[in-house]
Amino acid sequence: MVFHSFRHTFEDAAQRSDLPGGVIAALGGWDVPGGWGAMDGYGRAKFAVKLAAEVEKIDFEGVRL
Repeated sequence: MVFHSFRHTFEDAAQRSDLPGGVIAALGGWDVPGGWGAMDGYGRAKFAVKLAAEVEKIDFEGVRL
């Protein structure tokens, strides 16, 4: 088992938790649908708060975090 396999496990858990695709992509380090345009650097602090709230929704079966 390698750390990279955790990314797949994470994506599966995030999808089961009904996170939006763009949120999953941002959290997993994948390309965000629509890309990161020149204006996308603005409002990142609010986006970080949103991502933190979305992470709280992820459930890894059998694992207490």
